[in-house]
Amino acid sequence: MLEIKRLSAGYGGKRIIHEISFTLDKGFNVLLGQNGSGKTTIFRALSGALPGTCGEIILEGTDISGLSVKKRAALVSYMNSEHTAMSGIDGMQLAKMAFYPSHGIFYTPGKKEEEFIRRTAEQFDAAALLEKNLNEMSSGERQLSWLIAAICQNTGLMMLDEPTSALDFNRTHDFLSKLQMQKEDKIIFASLHDPGLALEYADRILLLNEGKLCGEIIPKNTDAAEAEEKLRVLYPGIKIYENGGTFCVSACRD
Repeated sequence: MLEIKRLSAGYGGKRIIHEISFTLDKGFNVLLGQNGSGKTTIFRALSGALPGTCGEIILEGTDISGLSVKKRAALVSYMNSEHTAMSGIDGMQLAKMAFYPSHGIFYTPGKKEEEFIRRTAEQFDAAALLEKNLNEMSSGERQLSWLIAAICQNTGLMMLDEPTSALDFNRTHDFLSKLQMQKEDKIIFASLHDPGLALEYADRILLLNEGKLCGEIIPKNTDAAEAEEKLRVLYPGIKIYENGGTFCVSACRD
């Protein structure tokens, strides 16, 4: 379990998120919110990348906010929304870097780690990217390579900020369906922009508005009317209906 108590964070003395508290269990958890609501700020605060963060971040009974970078990296992986193209680095080398935070930069991943990387890439139909240079990849390919690296870090808490933003329609659904296969033994916490995707794939959805949590949805225990009512806090024109047990989302335009 991840327990967040009175978390506040921001930039240059300005608070973006304000004393929010929540818990996350193993499974696929999604954070929904409009641009500027504070989603990335929450992820950066939880990862330790944001100085001046206040509050408690307790993972499996341990307050990780005071841990060293190395110790935290053994427990938490974080993929931000910016996917750098590093010259001369291919997908395999990028994935190997996932072992450095917890083992040290002088650690040399061996055959066992390479096999693990290849199995992970094959699971996401991305084995060819292991041999491709990052600066020769499309934005979607590069994002998928960073996602594979985050999975290879193999931590109990995996945070993904907008993990599907550069993926096409097929890749998005394929990735999210396969990401669900990772949720049995870890907490997955991802931000998405599409409420339809969140309703289709998430076990739990947290709603964020102006730096504060304003509700949550458990899709399997929620009908279309309730989901629509809660989501209208963020998306006033949203319309939701069910078709064969699946939520369908559209925008109502006046």
